[in-house]
Amino acid sequence: MHYTDEEIIEILIAQKKAKLRKERRRKRRNNLIMLSIVLVLFMVLMGILIKVTINYVSENREKARAQAAAEQSAEDESKAVKNGGVIFIDPGHGGSDPGAETSKRQEKKDTLKIARLLKEDLEKKGYKVYMSRSTDTDVDRQTRGKMANNKNADLFVSIHRNTGDAGSETAATASGTEVWIKASNQNKSRLLGSMLLNELDKSDTIGARQVKAGTLTDRNDDYYENSVPSMPSCLIELGFMTNKKDNEAIDKKADRVAAAMASGIDKTYKAIKTDKVNSYSKLMDKYRPDDE
Repeated sequence: MHYTDEEIIEILIAQKKAKLRKERRRKRRNNLIMLSIVLVLFMVLMGILIKVTINYVSENREKARAQAAAEQSAEDESKAVKNGGVIFIDPGHGGSDPGAETSKRQEKKDTLKIARLLKEDLEKKGYKVYMSRSTDTDVDRQTRGKMANNKNADLFVSIHRNTGDAGSETAATASGTEVWIKASNQNKSRLLGSMLLNELDKSDTIGARQVKAGTLTDRNDDYYENSVPSMPSCLIELGFMTNKKDNEAIDKKADRVAAAMASGIDKTYKAIKTDKVNSYSKLMDKYRPDDE
């Protein structure tokens, strides 16, 4: 069979077009394969990236929380050092030891009531506050001072209440707050006691008596609450349980009693930290017994 030149040219053109179409199909197929591969790889990479991102965000969120907690803790500690330091409050008696008792009240309950309020007021001022007991439990008297030493407290205040006959006074008329400090009569402890009495005196709650050194029976001896703590300390007798007005202050003005005590502790701490204890000599003399 013979083809004309024109037919031959048409055949060649047709073959070339067919070849081109086949080549285009092959390229499209290859492109689709490459695109599929790229998409698969992209999805895999996106999955990995999402997982890594989630883990990163989660880890950093935890780190941020931990860092925030650490910073808050450091800030709290810094605030305590800057604004207050460490105060140890000892609510006298407790548990099987009721302390002084009358027909209607027990010393251990009154001391814990005031101690809890005092703790709150001091914490609001930026202090770190520890207590020898926060419930009605037994705590050995010597242990209380050791607890304060273990906490590296700056000041120690043991809260008690008075009762009975005070010298020549009858049980019914004896009233007011008195403070006992170490027999060595240290100025820092005396300032603590004097500040407490002065602030209570101004609060119109329980009147102030004196800051005395030693014990009721021996001026050269110490109560455990003063002998064991290594920091300035005092034992405060918050009024007489046998006095109606003193009891009303504990029952109806407890928040004011605690606020006054917190103010006295705060002023004492700042005076000690700024080395201004001796500048309060007149205040300390105000509550010093005449025979000292």
